[in-house]
Amino acid sequence: MDIWPVMQEELIRYRDLRGSIELHLLHYEKRCTEIIQKISQLSFDESQLLIDELFSIQNALAICQYKYKFPLNEKLRGYVYELDQQDDFTRKYWYERFTNGMTWPTS
Repeated sequence: MDIWPVMQEELIRYRDLRGSIELHLLHYEKRCTEIIQKISQLSFDESQLLIDELFSIQNALAICQYKYKFPLNEKLRGYVYELDQQDDFTRKYWYERFTNGMTWPTS
């Protein structure tokens, strides 16, 4: 039995879907950059909804990476790792880092 036609069809679907998913990931990356820039201009209290959005994006990216085994780029893998903790201390920590000029969460 020749399985090549089936495999080729699946590879085409994979290519098309992968490109679409990568565009979604680029959107997330751009949105995070915008949020971080906005946070740097707000008070801690004013930034809470934006910090919630950063955490929400982290959750989505973590599911993408761990549940669905989709390979994220290095920048997004770092984002998933750095924003894993989502408590009050972490909110204050990242708020301070962003208001002091950090443009992406890194250690």
